[in-house]
Order: sequence, then structure tokens, then C-alpha cells
Amino acid sequence: MAMSKGRFPKRILCKIWFWNANPSVVEVTVDELWVSAWDYSKPNEYFRPLLLSCPVTKNSKPVAVSLISKPCQIPNNVFWFNSTKSYSKRKKFIVCLKPVNFQNDFSLKLLEWLELQFVLGADRIAIYKYHLHPKTFELLKNYEKSKRVTIIDHNLPGNSSMKLDELEKLSSRDIWQKRRHEMLVYNDCFYRHIDSHKYIINLDLDEAIVPLKHDSWIDLLNHVRNQTSRTFPSASISVSNVYFFDEFGDKSDSSVPKYCHMLRHLWRSANFTPPGFAQKSFFPAEYALIVSNHYALRSLYSGMRTNTVISRNLAQMHHYRVKCPPKMEKECEENYIKFRTRDQTLLRFKDKLIEKVSSKIKELNLTYFITNQI
Repeated sequence: MAMSKGRFPKRILCKIWFWNANPSVVEVTVDELWVSAWDYSKPNEYFRPLLLSCPVTKNSKPVAVSLISKPCQIPNNVFWFNSTKSYSKRKKFIVCLKPVNFQNDFSLKLLEWLELQFVLGADRIAIYKYHLHPKTFELLKNYEKSKRVTIIDHNLPGNSSMKLDELEKLSSRDIWQKRRHEMLVYNDCFYRHIDSHKYIINLDLDEAIVPLKHDSWIDLLNHVRNQTSRTFPSASISVSNVYFFDEFGDKSDSSVPKYCHMLRHLWRSANFTPPGFAQKSFFPAEYALIVSNHYALRSLYSGMRTNTVISRNLAQMHHYRVKCPPKMEKECEENYIKFRTRDQTLLRFKDKLIEKVSSKIKELNLTYFITNQI
């Protein structure tokens, strides 16, 4: 994967190195990790995310690759292959979290979110990081020791020393550049784990894919596959988005601790967002070529479906927000805030989730969080 400032018109070649054979030179296939229809302003001024593909023969065993612009050029770079292939049995689910950049300590919300993903079926969570509050980082390091979380430091191209306030300005000033940066991360996480996990999921910290009739993601997907065999395989399997806004109220019975934000917010919009909007997906490792935060942009095989949507009767994507998303406040007020309904779906996992969160608080002696963060 690569980033290019503006469009990249140059021809690129791969010089592929082998241990016991002469190197070969092949032309690179360049795919932009983006959809041109999304370009609303000055796309040529942005850093653009790219996927560079170099074809190799089936039985070859390359050890490194160099990028060059002419067939006989002496390379000034080399990328050694660091195989991610696991010799143990592939795990089922890894959740990928785009780069986090938080000055405040949000350990309790993070703890509930982490444990909910594990309850639903996540084997591991990969978290990309710009900046984190020391206490929150300490919590993640504990999960990393148990190999349930992987922390990946991340920088921006040409801005590796960008500070916290500069990152926040970038997010608010130029949302389209921010989204392009994130597309690189989504695909990086996908390709890091295609050999170790069967499904990759891109989620945010305020999201959870919740089955309505099954106890886990794998049970849900097995059911969907059995019921819709003619529509499979697909490069992404999506779940429709629905909003749980903070202003709808924080009400639950006394058995739910105050520090369990999601379990206490049981009112949501009665309306789901339109198809394709804000949905999240399971990406089968063997079928997707390019992924986004919502669905696959391209499948690996010609003619394969890029996306299948799971029925709302089987699962929904819970989206816990303080307020309406930026730049769609009026639409949000009219379509989502006005219509609400009580939704107790998450309470099916209440006992197990509370037990996991409470146990972790005691294990790490984090009781001070309860008074400091509520």
C-alpha cells in the first residue's frame, strides 16, 4: 500500500527477488483505495491511498520486492516479505479500529466496548494509534499482554511529527483528506490479517454489530449462509445502521452499573439509515480485494458480489452517538431524532458483559475510574 500526493500517472514496476533464481520485473497494477464519486472538492490536492499489486507465478517463492520506474533501473528501495501466514488454525474474527486520537481518559467506555466485541465473537482487536491519554493507553497495554489487543502506531505521510491539536484541526478542516488516510488503514488491517483470521471487521468506538436471534457472530453468519446459499460468496456481509443518541436518555434497571454506557442507552431511532449508509460489514478474508469502513469496494474475483446485506430481523449495527453526525443535522433531526423506540436487544448479553467489565475493573484495580469518569 502507498500514498501519492495527487494523481500518480507514472508507470511503476516491481522487481521481485528470489533466493535461488534471478529477479523478475513485472508491471504493477495500481488501484486507488477510493471511489471517484466521493470526490467533492479538489481531489488532486490530496494524499491518495493506493494498492500496488505485483503478479507472481503460483509456485514461486519471492523474498523481497523493489519498486522501480524503468526495467533496468537499479532499485533504491527494498521491501522484505514478512509473511503473516499462521501455521496454527485460523481464528474467526478480528476487529480493526481506525487511528485513535484522544486527549481525555475514556477508559470505562473503551473497556465496555472491548469486552462487548469479545462477548460477540472477536478473537482479537487491532487498534491503530495517534495519541492516547496515559491511563487509556495503560488499559490497552494490559489487553496487549494477553494478546487480545494489538496496538499499531500510525503516522500521516509527510506529517510524522504532527501533534494532537494539528490532527484535530485536520479532522475538522479537511474531512475528505482524513477519510482518505483512514482508507489506507482499513486496508492495511485487512491485509495484515488475511492469513490469521477468517473475517475482518472495521468498527468505530461507538459501534457494535449485534445479533438479534443468535448468541454470536459466527452463529449469525452460519445461519445467513444456510438461508441464502445462492447469494454467497460475497466480498462483504453488511449489517444496517441504527442510531442510539445520548439525548434519548440514560435509563436502565439498577442491575446495570452507571459505567456501562451502551447497556444503559436502550432508546434508539425507530428509523434505520438508508441502504449503504453507515452500515458495517464482515469481510471474508478470501473474497475481498479492497475494503472500506462500510463495505467492500472490490471483490477478489471477477463476477463475485461485492456486498450482501443481512436482514434487519437478524442483526443490526448499534451506533451510539452523542448527537447527529456533522453536516447532516437537519436530515438527522427530521428522520431519526423525531422517531424513537425502546430497544432491549443488547440486554441479551447484559449478564456476561457486566461480569466481564466488572472483573476487569477489579483485576486492574481501576475502581477510581468509576468516580472520575461517570
